[in-house]
Amino acid sequence: MFIDNLVAAYSLTIQSELMNFSFYAEDVEKRFNENKKKVEEVIDLYLQEEVDERWEREYEEKVESFVELQDRYNNDFPEIMRSSLLISVYSFFEQKLVSQCKPMKNGLSISDIRGGSVVDRAKKYLEKIMEVDFPANNEHWKFLREVSLIRNCIVHNGGFVEQSSNRLRNIINNMENIHINEYDKIIIEKGFVEEMIDHVDSFLFELIVQTKVRKEISRNYGSISETVNRLSN
Repeated sequence: MFIDNLVAAYSLTIQSELMNFSFYAEDVEKRFNENKKKVEEVIDLYLQEEVDERWEREYEEKVESFVELQDRYNNDFPEIMRSSLLISVYSFFEQKLVSQCKPMKNGLSISDIRGGSVVDRAKKYLEKIMEVDFPANNEHWKFLREVSLIRNCIVHNGGFVEQSSNRLRNIINNMENIHINEYDKIIIEKGFVEEMIDHVDSFLFELIVQTKVRKEISRNYGSISETVNRLSN
């Protein structure tokens, strides 16, 4: 019953919100593609027309305006959406992490932790004050810590990577669906934020559900190895 309630609460309060991010990304990406195809069809129709010399300049301007719109649906609009979504998902991750930092009976709270980012302070509070078995050694935590550097670059530097930022460049070079273009700007491709959402889900599930289940088992039955030995005797 304890485990079922824990999983149900997680599904309702966290997983459902993460699914909304995923549905939003899927819906907007689909609309971009549909609008891009419509613009391409209009351009094709224009290019098939025979143009009177009197209207040639106006015709060229019209075609150019549709080509510019096509480029916006190909590049500009997706770039804005994906960057904004990455920031929103990371903020959600921060907020849910902080929400696990419950005030203690002795008056201590996360506001008493100094230094580092919000995520760093939350990790320290959960580990040192609440004595939570924080899952810092898995792939999800590693991925999200690397995304934090990408997020900071987008928020504080418009997504432009400084030449001296070797660590960030190496991180991005080793990731899929993201790259740095010839102008040193981070370009987020389709699929990157969706992967990030999966990592947030997996990490929070382990932190909020699995660590509590392990703690409950240990409290009631001792360690898992002790329980297995007890049952086998």
